[in-house]
Amino acid sequence: LVLLNLTINETTAGLNDELSRVKAEVERERPLLKKISDLEQKQGIVNTKINALKSIQVSKKRWVVLFENISSVLPPNMWLTSINQVGELDLEMKGSTYDFSEVAEYMVKLEKQPSVQNVSLVTISTTKVDGEEAYSFTIRVVLNKDIGQEG
Repeated sequence: LVLLNLTINETTAGLNDELSRVKAEVERERPLLKKISDLEQKQGIVNTKINALKSIQVSKKRWVVLFENISSVLPPNMWLTSINQVGELDLEMKGSTYDFSEVAEYMVKLEKQPSVQNVSLVTISTTKVDGEEAYSFTIRVVLNKDIGQEG
């Protein structure tokens, strides 16, 4: 029994020494853990900024592609007076033309553009521009959500 007690005491003393050594090592490494935590936090901030910059690039490309699509199919006697973003993927475009049929032609051509999902006529009315009869119109354009993200 004494031999068993002696073995237990030696084992306990060895384990206590090992525990003390590990605790001391942990305490010695604690500043490194703090530095790692600080670096991880800074990396998170940098990643947030990188994602914001990527988003700006995508948004910038989106608008360039969109305006190229809008202007490339604009009929010769038509002009746009405003383009407003009324939803995340919705635009309201107002314009005028001297030729009534150009409104329908423009809508059909717009809908075929890669940046456009859907086009609908909101209003159309007659008006006078420089003394000539013209047509004022408002159309709603729903954009494709992935425009400007390709390539």
